Amino acid sequence: MEQNIPLRPFDLLSCWMEFAASLNEQGKPAEAILMKDVKPQLDGDIIRIEVAGSHQRDMMDQIRPLLLEHIRQQYRKFLTLEVSIGEYTPTALKPYTDKEKLNAMMLQNPLIRDLVERLKLRLR
Repeated sequence: MEQNIPLRPFDLLSCWMEFAASLNEQGKPAEAILMKDVKPQLDGDIIRIEVAGSHQRDMMDQIRPLLLEHIRQQYRKFLTLEVSIGEYTPTALKPYTDKEKLNAMMLQNPLIRDLVERLKLRLR
């Protein structure tokens, strides 16, 4: 009878990335990218991950059986996977137009605002 091999967080991450690479080889690049973007946390016999939205959660639900089987084969350990959706945090948009770029520069350096006002400069 074989013993269970203890699963450490580093081992989990290594196994996780190996599985992600195999997904890419199977023609599932979106799933592979998702797996590379999330970081699994080991909590006893539960793997916890946080994804950005319901679409990513659905993708993880599709590959869950294959992933857990992959881990079970390597470590002879039955684990469960809990996927939660994280809070949405909008990222700041990059300035696009000349006016947006000028406003961003004036926020970073107030002397630019003074210079624009003194020289009476305007954008067309």
